[in-house]
Amino acid sequence: MAHMNKGYFMIIAIAPINNPACRDFFNGSNVVINAAAVWRHRADWSDATFIHCTRWQDDSRSQISYNGAAYPNTSKSKAWEIWRDRGAHVSIAVLIEMQMRHGMPPFQDALNHGILPSLSPDVDTNMTTDPFSLMRGAFCLQRALANDLSFPESNPGNLPTPQLVTSRQVIEMATIAGAASNRILDKVGTLTPGKEADIIVLDARSISTAPMNNVPGTIVTMMNPSHVRDVVIAGKVVYFKRQLVGWDIDKLLRQIEQSRERVLARINGPAKIGALPKGDNSFTQPYRPNFMNSCCFKGQNTAPEYVLRP
Repeated sequence: MAHMNKGYFMIIAIAPINNPACRDFFNGSNVVINAAAVWRHRADWSDATFIHCTRWQDDSRSQISYNGAAYPNTSKSKAWEIWRDRGAHVSIAVLIEMQMRHGMPPFQDALNHGILPSLSPDVDTNMTTDPFSLMRGAFCLQRALANDLSFPESNPGNLPTPQLVTSRQVIEMATIAGAASNRILDKVGTLTPGKEADIIVLDARSISTAPMNNVPGTIVTMMNPSHVRDVVIAGKVVYFKRQLVGWDIDKLLRQIEQSRERVLARINGPAKIGALPKGDNSFTQPYRPNFMNSCCFKGQNTAPEYVLRP
């Protein structure tokens, strides 16, 4: 999905969902290529952010390096070239893209085209949204794919190993790149005099991270939300000494659970149009939250189940 001021990208990005016949024209990289061909679109796309950007390569490939090198075909991508040349932004939902079969999160493509991507949590109903997990996911995935090229047995194309991202670069993905892609870098994203005071105070005196020898490395590779001590947004303290300020948490949790029950009641209630669907959502087999089994099994697994031993 993409976001742009005039809404055009949003429309064509969701078109395949509503009209399968549009997929060849609108799907993936074609969204970018076809939009660039429309004469009324200016050359400056700095107000556009595309989320995901997976599978934008011109030809199929299984591995990617840098300087156009990939295997078994090159990593050339007309869509990435357009996005780079027109100054558009990229946001990668690293955990969701891996979990929900969107395609490989395209960190290497973004880096190869000189773009520092921001990090998106995307679907916060089936994957954590915490920035530490997003940063660590980006850090480990890019390095895992790059490092795998260092071994001949896993590098049939003899590709060179790309540069590994640093912890500092990943922190910049979560801060500077996010602010830039939302067009508010002049207000937030860095601790700069004159900007709004958006500050996260992390606990550096924690037994789980001590002794701290490298600040960016500790944040990305070792910290989690429990290390957040205070949060200030636009100069207002909203989280202090590990407690939300001004919120009745128990009341909020009750409201959330009540909302869930209302949604389930609507799902399992009489259909407004037509018959109630068969299968797991029926009067005999109503939909229920699955508390004890996998949340990510149905719809993706068609291969035989694993037969495993410890």
